[in-house]
Amino acid sequence: MKPEKWNEFAQYINGEYIKNSAWHSAKTIKKYKGHSVIFDNYTTYQTVSNTTITQVFTRLTIPLNINYEFSFE
Repeated sequence: MKPEKWNEFAQYINGEYIKNSAWHSAKTIKKYKGHSVIFDNYTTYQTVSNTTITQVFTRLTIPLNINYEFSFE
């Protein structure tokens, strides 16, 4: 998504817009029930012969701080 769209999205969900910087895309952060929900873009590059293929994905991340033992069963 283009940076101006992240700004519109931030306003729509009442979140915080963070401008893009050298190594990071623009993003929107929404505080929800004590968590920060981060919406941004993730870009991958794949070169085949002389052609580079660029794919841009919209991703959603939620950093977790777990204060107890956690395991998958």
